Amino acid sequence: MSYFDNNATTPVHPSVIEALSRCCKEDWRNPSSPYRLASRTKAKLSYAREQWSELLKVNPADVIFSSGATESNNWILASYAQNSPADATILISTSEHSSVSEPANFWFKNRVEEIPNQTDGIVCIDSLIRRLEESRRPALVCMIAASNESGIVQPWEKVAKLCQERNVPFHCDTTQWVGKLPLSDLHHCSSFTASAHKFGGPRGVGWLVDQNSTRLQFGGGQEGGRRAGTENFPSIQAMAIAWEYCLSKSDDLEARSIWRDQMEMDLLDRIPGTKVIGGGNRRLWNTSFLLMPEFQNLDWVTGLEKIGFEVSTGSACSVFSDGSSPTARTYSLNPMEVKRLVRVSSYLDHTHEDWRELGDAFVQCYEKLLSNSKDSRVISL
Repeated sequence: MSYFDNNATTPVHPSVIEALSRCCKEDWRNPSSPYRLASRTKAKLSYAREQWSELLKVNPADVIFSSGATESNNWILASYAQNSPADATILISTSEHSSVSEPANFWFKNRVEEIPNQTDGIVCIDSLIRRLEESRRPALVCMIAASNESGIVQPWEKVAKLCQERNVPFHCDTTQWVGKLPLSDLHHCSSFTASAHKFGGPRGVGWLVDQNSTRLQFGGGQEGGRRAGTENFPSIQAMAIAWEYCLSKSDDLEARSIWRDQMEMDLLDRIPGTKVIGGGNRRLWNTSFLLMPEFQNLDWVTGLEKIGFEVSTGSACSVFSDGSSPTARTYSLNPMEVKRLVRVSSYLDHTHEDWRELGDAFVQCYEKLLSNSKDSRVISL
C-alpha cells in the first residue's frame, strides 16, 4: 500500500521506534525523583531541551514539551484569555486549523476578528497592517504557517516581524511547517508549535515555544512550573531522533515539488475538469489538494485504496466537525464541490516514481468510477 496521507500523520521511522523502545527500557524513571537513575533521565531531558532551543534559536526555558500542537494551540489561547483585559480582542487568519479557531472563539467569544484572505488564499497583509495601526491593538495575532489542507504557505515571517515592531504577540501554528521547511525564522514568533507525528516521530508528543512564559496546567513543578505532569521522556527522545532523520533528508525537499506539479499537470490533462486548489501559490512541496470533476471524494478514496493508494478527503480533524474546511470557505466552494475534494500528501521516502504511479492510479480509478456509474444507469425490463 502506498501511503499519501502524511499531513494527517507520518509513519514512525524505524530508528525512532528503536530509540523509543530503548528509552522505555532504560530511561523510564520519573525525572523528578531524587535517586541517581532518575537524575540521569532528568539530565537527558535537559539536554534534549537545550538541543531544541539551539536549533530554534530560543532560550531553553521557552521550550515546553507538550502532547502536541493541539494542546499547545489551546494552551496559548486559554493563557491569553486569562491574562488579557475582559474586552480584549484577537486576530486570527481565516485559514486556521480548528485547534486554533475553536479555542479562539471559546475563550474570546464575540471578540475574535478575522484577517481576510485575498482571492488566491493568501492573507491580506494590508488589512492586517491597518488593523495593527489602530489605537486599540489586539491582544494576540494568530496565523497558520502552512495549510494542512491545501499546503498554501502564508507570509508568516512578514507578519511575525510586523507584530514584533508593534509589540503585539504573534502565535504561529507551524505544525505542517516543521519537518518540511527551514526553521531559521521561527524565533521571530512570540510562540509556535509542533507535533512529532508530523515528521516521523511518535504520536502524543510535541513542543510549544512560548517566549512570554505563560502558565496553564497546575499540580506540579514540571516544565518550569508551566505544565504539570510527569514528562514523557522516551517520546521526547524519540522525537529528537525523528528530527535527525528529517535533517538527513532535507537537502532537496523543496525541489520535490516538481514531482507533485508534474502529477497535477498529468491529471489536468487526463481527467478533464480537475482543479488544483492553490495551484498558483507557494505550497508545501508534499501537498496537493484536488477538486475532482465527478464523484464524491469518499468514492475516490475507496477506489484508490483498492488500487493500492491511501489518500484523504482533507483534514483528519474535520471528520469530527460539522463545518466546512477553511480552504473551502476561502475559495467559496459549494457543498457539492466540498464533497469532491481529495488531498494528497507525501513525505521523505516518496520518490518521483511514486508520484507518477499515483497519477496513473487516479486515472485508473476515474475510468473504473465512470464504468460503474454507467452500469448503474442500466435499467432491466
